[in-house]
Amino acid sequence: MLEDIRYGIRTLSKSPGFTLLAVLILAVGVGTNTAVFSLVNASVLRPVSGIEDSEGLVVVGERHDGTPFPISYPDYLDLSQRATAFDGLLSTRDATFSINVEGEPERVRGSLVSGNYFSVLGIDPLVGRTILSEDDRGPGEHPVAVLGYGFWQSRFGADPRVPGRTLKLNGRIFTIVGVAPEGFGGLDSGKRRDVWVPRSMEAQLSSEGKEALTGRELASVTVVGRLKEGTGIDRAQAEMSALADQLASAYKRRTPLGDFEVRELNRLRSGGEDLLAALAVMIVVSLILVIACANVANLLLARAGARKREIAVRLAMGAGRARLVRQLVTESLLLSLAGGGAGLLLSLWATDLIWMLISMGAPGEDLLRLDIGIDLRVLGYTLGLSFMTGLMFGLAPALQATKVDLISALKEGDHSAGYRRSRLRSGLAISQISVSLVLLILSALFVMATLNQLAGKSIPDDRNILLLSVAPGDQGYTEARGTRFYSSLLENVRDVPGVESAGVADSVQISGTSGDVRVQVEGNDRPGGKSPTRVSAQTVSAGYFTAMGFPVVQGREFNDDDRSGAPGVVMVNETMARTSWPGESPSGKRLRTQNYEGKNGAFLQVVGVVRDANDRFSGKAVPSIYLPVSQNYLPEMMLVVKGGADGQALLAAVKREVRALDPDLPVFNAGTLSEHSRQLLATERQISTFVTLAGLIALALASIGIYGVISYSVSQRTHEIGVRMAVGARPADVFQMVLGEGLRLALIGIAIGIVISALVTRVIASELYGVSALDPRIYGGIALLLICVSAVASYLPARRATRVDPMVALRYE
Repeated sequence: MLEDIRYGIRTLSKSPGFTLLAVLILAVGVGTNTAVFSLVNASVLRPVSGIEDSEGLVVVGERHDGTPFPISYPDYLDLSQRATAFDGLLSTRDATFSINVEGEPERVRGSLVSGNYFSVLGIDPLVGRTILSEDDRGPGEHPVAVLGYGFWQSRFGADPRVPGRTLKLNGRIFTIVGVAPEGFGGLDSGKRRDVWVPRSMEAQLSSEGKEALTGRELASVTVVGRLKEGTGIDRAQAEMSALADQLASAYKRRTPLGDFEVRELNRLRSGGEDLLAALAVMIVVSLILVIACANVANLLLARAGARKREIAVRLAMGAGRARLVRQLVTESLLLSLAGGGAGLLLSLWATDLIWMLISMGAPGEDLLRLDIGIDLRVLGYTLGLSFMTGLMFGLAPALQATKVDLISALKEGDHSAGYRRSRLRSGLAISQISVSLVLLILSALFVMATLNQLAGKSIPDDRNILLLSVAPGDQGYTEARGTRFYSSLLENVRDVPGVESAGVADSVQISGTSGDVRVQVEGNDRPGGKSPTRVSAQTVSAGYFTAMGFPVVQGREFNDDDRSGAPGVVMVNETMARTSWPGESPSGKRLRTQNYEGKNGAFLQVVGVVRDANDRFSGKAVPSIYLPVSQNYLPEMMLVVKGGADGQALLAAVKREVRALDPDLPVFNAGTLSEHSRQLLATERQISTFVTLAGLIALALASIGIYGVISYSVSQRTHEIGVRMAVGARPADVFQMVLGEGLRLALIGIAIGIVISALVTRVIASELYGVSALDPRIYGGIALLLICVSAVASYLPARRATRVDPMVALRYE
């Protein structure tokens, strides 16, 4: 083996051009795969960021399809007191807080945690101390907070003397006691957390906090435990199942408490939708590696043709075919290892590009930069990938190269040993074209669907509609106070110069954020009637429809008479009216909603019908109902303002009105409706950009492959071309012959690729907005592009063939 390695190094060093090209091609294939795997490793496979010893951590929750779901806080307290299989059980609930530091209100991400949260996770503070068990005793008695590393840097200038300073959190004064270490963001890797506070402070931070602390039916906390040393997960599961039965019996629940599920934290993170998405991305980049391998295999086949006499001599002197195959495969492995090393360096740059794509999220999705470094798992993956790649592209050329006719190969100047059309070489080139076409068609479909979504405006002037979110509930507003706040805010905003109309809503339907409810139409609740149907539901105020440009086509809009305590009312869209009361006027009809437990609410009278608004992302109008905010108070709403062209000035004026009513209330997610729609399309744009980059890389590699095949063909057919030209062939005939060979390979690859694409795109047809999965324009355009690229790749070898001197060619070899 050492002899083979030394000989392989000498042989490759004698062909630096070939070696460099092969290493670069492999670096692209291995580097892209390593970069994507590094991200998957950091976000899915690696233990939670910031927690060094996470192997003994498990998640405990109510069983749901084999996944632990959150449980109620009282249940958590019972489990923490009764369970014996753990060194500690912690509870955590993610929340958003309004924070005011030096008069600047903003909304931040945080968590309400039990007093043993940091100790169970084994997290030591960077500055000061963490939340302790005594901080979580006595509701409302310990207003302390631990800051996240990023928030400490951005808002406090990384001041090490920050412990003891105060900040206003949801209108309450909290004392800062410490700063969490860099890289720690809670139990979700990659998600930023700005502040942690004791769970005992929830009643002071939220109007629903008291119910969350005492309501046994309200599942609100994630529970994580650290197993005692020597305790297996099976024992913990048995204990939790027994405790679930005890709690269900002790509190005489109307429905039995579901069994508790215990799952390892790390294993839970490496499953589910995140893993499926990671596998899909890995499959896409693996196609690039396939093309790279086919490219290098073609280069090796071409090189083996030039070494035919060498191989023949070695076989004639007694070398076994298996010995020569081993030597050639060793050279391939040397190439692949060099390409793997270069790919590892390339992946360091590629991960920054991938992270930039991930960061194309909507505002508020503050990500904690993952440590996408190279660890032993990534090194092992790259090494294994390099060995597999070397075998993949090296074995077939080695077997082909050692299969020679000794007599003809040893005859000096025997041209029968020259060029022969190789099915393997042509097949590799065809496969590159096919795979490239599939990736390019996928990228074109995703790009067109995203562009259609961006251009699909249900409202012509969506750039003149501002959206701003406010959450008075975060400031502890009661329902009465919150209702007055919304009313005062709308009254003040409508008086702002440039504002044409304004309203509030819990969501904006055309931006894909509205919820849905079960609705029972009066009359259908009788025996034999229709079962409840799911419809889109929004809570809105008077003025919302005018601001959004949805005219009321029948009946009336909500008004001041639709107040709390008055008869319940509702508005519907045209699709809801048509499907629920076909051929009838919906005005005066009644319906009622059902909660998730199937309980019916009071009947609501239909007072108006609004024109349909197609959802921007599905392109369809769905049955929708609208409830008045005056009768259905929500602690968080979106302010919708229609104004003139100067959106920034209007936005600043509206923010001033919010500040005048409550200087501690932050405004968040502010922007035009058009901007919100683009932000909601962040995932689609990420997919489109990623697949497009993969397609372009594949196209570049495929063009190199076509060029290599045709260039090798010309070099091997020099004698044949000379004979043709000597007997009268024109340069144009030779040019057409060579160019035709390249186009023939391209057309075969395109035909195969179109069939594969048609099968693949059927799977994603439902995700393509406004474009057919078999769109002939896209298929034809990509096919034409590949034909042009193949023609360009074949042009240079064809031009070189026309310049062959017949006298020199006849003396070739």
